[in-house]
Amino acid sequence: MNTYQHTLHEPKLLIEIESFTKRIINDGLKREDLPELVRWLDAFELIYSCNHSYTDYLGLFEFLANNSFYTFQQMRDGR
Repeated sequence: MNTYQHTLHEPKLLIEIESFTKRIINDGLKREDLPELVRWLDAFELIYSCNHSYTDYLGLFEFLANNSFYTFQQMRDGR
């Protein structure tokens, strides 16, 4: 993927991840949310930079991604 092209979508992606995180905090994580969660984890992994500081809802999502990503990947793969 073209790095420049990917960068254009990064702000939109971060806003969508933040919205998802807010919704999960307000409504709780339901089983039907898991495929969407895995999609956001995969997308976040593509744009994640250890040189950036993620705060608020994105910081919470980063924590989830760093601590639970492997487990959610296994769930996605049916294991």
